[in-house]
Amino acid sequence: MPDTCLLSAVELSEMIGQRKISPSELLEAYVARIEMFNPRLNAVVYKDFERARGVARAADDLVAKGGELPPLFGLPCTIKDAFEVAGMKSTGGILELKDHVPDRDADAVALARGAGANIIGKSNVPRASCDFQSFNKIYGVTNNPYDLDRTPGGSSGGPATAVAAGMSAFEIGSDIGGSIRLPAHFCGLFGLKTSYGIVPMRGHIPPLPGSLAPSDLSVAGPLTRSAMDLALIIDSITGPADNNPAWRPDIPAARRTDPENLRIAVWLEDDFTHVDNESVALIEAAANALGKAGAKVDFKGRPDFTLREAFVNYVLIMYAIVASDLPEHIQTDMIEAAKHVDPQDTSHTALQARASALNYSQWLTLNQTREIHRAKWADFFKSYDALFCPVAPVPAFRHDHQRLTKRRLDVNGTEQPYLDVIHWAGLATGSFLPAAVAPIGQTKTGLPIGVQIVGPWLEDRTPIAIAAILEDLIGGFVPASGFA
Repeated sequence: MPDTCLLSAVELSEMIGQRKISPSELLEAYVARIEMFNPRLNAVVYKDFERARGVARAADDLVAKGGELPPLFGLPCTIKDAFEVAGMKSTGGILELKDHVPDRDADAVALARGAGANIIGKSNVPRASCDFQSFNKIYGVTNNPYDLDRTPGGSSGGPATAVAAGMSAFEIGSDIGGSIRLPAHFCGLFGLKTSYGIVPMRGHIPPLPGSLAPSDLSVAGPLTRSAMDLALIIDSITGPADNNPAWRPDIPAARRTDPENLRIAVWLEDDFTHVDNESVALIEAAANALGKAGAKVDFKGRPDFTLREAFVNYVLIMYAIVASDLPEHIQTDMIEAAKHVDPQDTSHTALQARASALNYSQWLTLNQTREIHRAKWADFFKSYDALFCPVAPVPAFRHDHQRLTKRRLDVNGTEQPYLDVIHWAGLATGSFLPAAVAPIGQTKTGLPIGVQIVGPWLEDRTPIAIAAILEDLIGGFVPASGFA
């Protein structure tokens, strides 16, 4: 049943509930695909099939008894190696943690398991989830199923490849710099960077195992083959952290579930950055398809700040978070370099140095600007239901494991710095907003392209619903040739 594994999680759940397939049969189908395809892809880097078989047999018995089943019941899934899973090696791609086996699940994993998911292994990440390619010294390089010479993205690249190749029913990724959205875009999937705080993050690496304080900006969210799978997973993993039970997110229904009178702003290009021409054309076509179906589409609608302003404020906070995990001697060097940086210099090297040297007073200023931007977003969403924009400047690029400072992006024949790949990610991340990715077509060479759908804070169901509308209008996930 090779094609069964490429169905949506919703369809698979219905099949189990209707006894068209047993949890054990579904598990063995996924095991067979992993054994067939993973040697070429290297996405599933730790396997726990025997324990999964025991879980599946117990699930078979529950199905036989009848009654209501939890939403993810019997669905085999891999888990991004940034999340701790009890009894499984959980390294975060960090060589020093190659033998780390936790005795408890990360909170998001525990919620998924409690909703019935059957965890069959771990999927690959870059070291400490700090790259837009997925490779590390423990497990090696993960390939993109649409072109094995290209990256599936990062840091949730292993998860994206596993889902796109039908080796996992769904995945839970994490995102601080586009790490769910970029792999979804590169691998033709649906993804959701959730509103900050609605999915508990305890048990994510980084920070180091045992950390209790949540990281600023970082969120968890699903990678799937269908828009409605995003809703299924979010319903299962949203909740308060154990150490903050007083805060329970209230996620309202989607503003609209059909295109009639849907209000979409479209931000395709900007003087601050450049975007691949084929990506721009496909996003424009997706927006126009919504317009023809009854949506109100505005190609000039913008929040009241520039992309440059949003990016600089976001990335200083984000780079400060990343710098906090660097070795002390590197932090010292960057703090010294910051003394000689022009405050108007927005190169990544300058911004990284400035971020490393931030004091608390400066962080408060950045946080104040963030709150101003969040207020301006709230005003924007009084007039619009969502913003369409690129996920990244380019589709999936070739593997490039040189030093970061030597890597380059080719955008319409022009070189851009490698880290410009996050220019568009900061719009949502820097203001805690949800952002879905929906596949909207492929380039002439067969590389997937996604659109980023940014929605109002805590209204995660709205970008999910818009992704579902696009799926109905122009199609969604298309399996890579050779993996169908």
